Amino acid sequence: MLDRLRLALMRRLEVLSGQVSPAQAPVTVPADIEPIRAQGNAFIAEGNMVEAEACFRAALKIKSDDTPTLVCLGFVLKEQHRLSEARVVLRRAIDASKQAPDEYEMHYLLGQISEQQGDLVDAAKNYRESLRLNPDFSLACKDLCQIHETLGESHAIRELLIQSVALSPNCADYRVWLADVCESENDFQGIVDHLTVAVSLGVRTVHAYRGLGGALCRIGKVTEGMQTLALAEAIDPKLAYETHFQVGFYHLKSGNSQRGLYHMQSSIALRPDVLPAHSAVLMTLSYAENGGANSYSDAAKRFSEAVKSQITQPLPDRQVPDSQKSGMPGTKLRVGFVSGDLCGHPVGFFLNDVVKNLDRTQFHLVAYSNTPAIDHDRTTESLKVHFDTWCPIRHLSDDAAAALVASHNIDILFDLGGHTGENRLAVFARRPAPTQVTWLGYWASTGLEEMDYIIGDPVSSPLDTTEWFSEKVYRLPHSRLCMEAPKTSREFPIAQPPGQKNAYITFSSFQQSRYTTVMLLSVLSKFMSAVPQFRLRLLSRAFGIPLLPY
Repeated sequence: MLDRLRLALMRRLEVLSGQVSPAQAPVTVPADIEPIRAQGNAFIAEGNMVEAEACFRAALKIKSDDTPTLVCLGFVLKEQHRLSEARVVLRRAIDASKQAPDEYEMHYLLGQISEQQGDLVDAAKNYRESLRLNPDFSLACKDLCQIHETLGESHAIRELLIQSVALSPNCADYRVWLADVCESENDFQGIVDHLTVAVSLGVRTVHAYRGLGGALCRIGKVTEGMQTLALAEAIDPKLAYETHFQVGFYHLKSGNSQRGLYHMQSSIALRPDVLPAHSAVLMTLSYAENGGANSYSDAAKRFSEAVKSQITQPLPDRQVPDSQKSGMPGTKLRVGFVSGDLCGHPVGFFLNDVVKNLDRTQFHLVAYSNTPAIDHDRTTESLKVHFDTWCPIRHLSDDAAAALVASHNIDILFDLGGHTGENRLAVFARRPAPTQVTWLGYWASTGLEEMDYIIGDPVSSPLDTTEWFSEKVYRLPHSRLCMEAPKTSREFPIAQPPGQKNAYITFSSFQQSRYTTVMLLSVLSKFMSAVPQFRLRLLSRAFGIPLLPY
């Protein structure tokens, strides 16, 4: 970024010193300053900041309030890491500028200085002022977004970019960044909306084509999405894996497990380190009728190998203070829960009824939420009440999330997702806690050696399936699930049961169609044979999704 700024500043200084033709009439400057400043510019281009500083100070002895020279000196001092001196000089430049057109750059430089000094609040203040003076100045917007990300203020990033788009609708950078925010929240329609505009404004990057093509596939426009992904592949042929992944995801969503597996496995063959493709394969094999334990175990091993290949540096040894050591008098067991479904989702419902019944004098509970902000709801707020600490980790890398967990000295860390969509199993592969358990949101093995236990029951993990798991199976006697009856203040009148009114009983299944296998239907057919008045109602979004021929 500093290199980009230096180039931008050099171009502006060249205009002021007469080396290129300015777009506007130049500011009148005493003739004897121009060659001095031009020499300073030349030293900046060479990276010789010491000589550049000497030139600008000499020019300021002739005209002490010359704004361009003050800005140049401030920039040179910043590049030499003399930040306090640079701040004073840039403040002088602002005072002398009298709201000059380039004042926004002065505030941007001040923001960079504050950020380097660790004062993010003042940095954000200056970046905002820079944007107020020049809404098209995308560098300031980008740095302000990064500050919000560092502070965990993801909502502020979206608000800032929406405001920036409103003020500068033709700024392609804002559209691309807002699409990135939408991607982090699984807002695929938002991705399509913003990247479509960005492409119309001339953006022709792999990042834009890849994001737009993938999002088009996710909202059902697969043919258009594949055409767009082909544009990305034309720039970078290695991206063929992405086309397979997106088409495979569509097939799985529409209930075509066989075609979905083919494309996901093709994606892995082209790029083995794409973990979501591995998880999609394992999720599908966990209920596939022709998969078998061996196929699942082999796929789980490949996933484990892919995760380990991404770990470059292990976490440092735990340093647990006595006040947090479990078993010490007065200490609590520190338990963490990692999930992307801490919302109105079955995982959220089941977890809520468990944690609210835990003895808080014995447990210190920490939630590590990978839940998209767009999914936050009343269940999210209800869950927060039962945790001592709530940590959003969606914006963190696997390394950073694992380091965060390790810093909390967690005794037992629960994974609540397995290989479902928003999982963070790669965090567990880094072993941030001494005991790691998978439970609740998934029923099969994660494949990770670092996952110590899986909580099961006689139905979801029968005794004869123990060899299928890389984890030690801890079976609860009846069910691994726990849920209280829903409560409501509303009154519901008791009506006549539909079976009495219709003279037949209706059984319903509202799950995803990919779970409705031939084996399941054969079981349901036995009900229909035993109960002549039996009716079956299947409801799934996938029934409205067109099938693809490829």
